[in-house]
Amino acid sequence: MIDESKAVVSVLGDDERAELDWLRAENAFLRAQCDALVSIAGGYARDMEVLLRRTSRR
Repeated sequence: MIDESKAVVSVLGDDERAELDWLRAENAFLRAQCDALVSIAGGYARDMEVLLRRTSRR
């Protein structure tokens, strides 16, 4: 079986290959940022839940 991603890369020119590499790196960076933001948002949500529980007991 032929790996299609390698077959496509082999027909790309130098500029296209460089752009593909840049886009892959940017995609990895954006995924990492998204993961960090999801984690931060989850922390804020947990903190807010704790605050709401404390105020509802009064």
